Amino acid sequence: MATLAGLSFGLPLMAYSASITEDKGQFALVMRFIVMPLFLFSGTFFPLDSLPLAVRWVGWISPIWHGTELGRVFSYGYQQPPLLTVLHAVVLVALAVLGWFLTRRQFAARMGK
Repeated sequence: MATLAGLSFGLPLMAYSASITEDKGQFALVMRFIVMPLFLFSGTFFPLDSLPLAVRWVGWISPIWHGTELGRVFSYGYQQPPLLTVLHAVVLVALAVLGWFLTRRQFAARMGK
C-alpha cells in the first residue's frame, strides 16, 4: 500500500515536472503550498476528526491520508468498514493511473511525438 500511495502522489508530480520548461522556483511553491499541507493535514500524526472542518477536506483529498488509513487497516487491524477500505484503494489507484497517463502524455509531448 505504501508503494501505491507513493505512486499516486509521485506520478502527478512527475507529470508536472515534465511540463516545466524554465526553472523559476516552481518546486519551492509546490513544496510550500501542496506537499506540506497534504503532509501536515493527512491524519498521519493525529486523526482528521481533531481538525477543524475548514481544513479537514485537505486530508480527505490527500493520497497520504488514504495510504495511511490503508496502512493502519493492514498493519495493526484498524477497524473500518470494508467498503471504506476499498474506496481508499480505488482512490489511490485512480490517482496513480491518472498520474501515469498525464506523465506519458507530457513526456511524449516533450519528445516531439
